[in-house]
Amino acid sequence: MMNPKSAIKVKYAEQLIEMNTTFAKMIENPMSDEYALLQKLKMENPGFKVCNRKIKSNPNKDTYKGLTYAYMRSYIITHETEATRVNVLHDFDELILISQCHGKRLRYPTIKKWFLAKYPEVAKFGVDTAEQEENKEDASKSQNVVPFSAPKTVEENASVELDEVV
Repeated sequence: MMNPKSAIKVKYAEQLIEMNTTFAKMIENPMSDEYALLQKLKMENPGFKVCNRKIKSNPNKDTYKGLTYAYMRSYIITHETEATRVNVLHDFDELILISQCHGKRLRYPTIKKWFLAKYPEVAKFGVDTAEQEENKEDASKSQNVVPFSAPKTVEENASVELDEVV
């Protein structure tokens, strides 16, 4: 049985029984302890709604899917001058070496932060064009819309002119 503290929660104020994805998969087996626990909670709280917990994601989070150590190394080699390349690669290798004695959750983010601070153009790639596209969309939305009418035929123009003259 998994940790019941994180697997399922009963929210009395909202009349809700909330479970995580792993617990939801485990209750598919009607012979499991998780299934029995859910049935017990439903009997104790009749009228409560059962739902899966959804993880909130940050849509504004910057992700760098291809920013690997190998990519960082090749970027340094191709974008540094002959004079500075050796020193920057030494600093990069030193960071990797130091990071290996720390927890895994600190290794990559620390080196990524150093790399993006040193090469901000990598972080800003595509941002300028996206901002320009947003500005174009905002400008087009703010302009007054003039309704379009089909051009009139010669007969219609003639009748309009005659009406205006009379």
